[in-house]
Amino acid sequence: MADAPPPTRSRSFLCTPLASLVLGGLLLADVLTLPAESTAGAFVHEHLRPEIHCDAIRPPMAYLVNEGGALRLASFDDPVAHAYRSGQSDPEVHRAILTCEPGVISTGFWAITRTSFDHTMVVRRRADEPLPDEELAKARELFAPFAVELGVTPEMGGLLSQDDGRASLVRWEGYLRNAGSLVVGLGLLASLRWVVR
Repeated sequence: MADAPPPTRSRSFLCTPLASLVLGGLLLADVLTLPAESTAGAFVHEHLRPEIHCDAIRPPMAYLVNEGGALRLASFDDPVAHAYRSGQSDPEVHRAILTCEPGVISTGFWAITRTSFDHTMVVRRRADEPLPDEELAKARELFAPFAVELGVTPEMGGLLSQDDGRASLVRWEGYLRNAGSLVVGLGLLASLRWVVR
C-alpha cells in the first residue's frame, strides 16, 4: 500500500498553533471593532466594550441672512445670528433658520451593509410667508456644503443640495468586511486541526 503524500507547505503551516494564534487574533480584532449599529456589534459593545458609545451626527444649523441683497449663511457665533437670538430680528435681513436632522439608521448583522438617512432641509421663519423659490434654491445651495463641513457625509450633502427626502444606500464595504471575516473564521476553524492530531 502506497504511503500518503506529504502535506503541502501551505497546508502544514495552516494547521499549526501559530496560524491559529494569528487568525484568532485577527478575528478578535474584527469582533472588537464591529460598529455598534450592527446586530453583532451591539452585543459586543453592550457586553464586552460598554465604555464605547456611537457618536451620532449633530444636526447642522445655520442662519440665512440677506446682507446688501446677497444671501449668506451665518453660524451660531456670528453677530448677525446673535442679534436674531436677542430679539433684534429684521425679516428683511434674517430670512430663516436652516436645519437638517439626518436621522441616520445603519443596519447589518456583522458589518454595516445598509444606511438610510433623511436629507430634508428644514426652513424655520418668524415671518408667516414661506421663502421665495429663488431664495429657497440659494439656501439649499449654501446649506449643503455647510452641512458637510459640520459632519454630514458627502453623500448626504449631495442629496441635500438637490431635494428633500429619505435615501437608503447599500454599503458595499460592509459586504467586503463580511466576506473577509468569513474567510478568517473558516481559516481559524481549519487551523485548529492540529488540536485533534
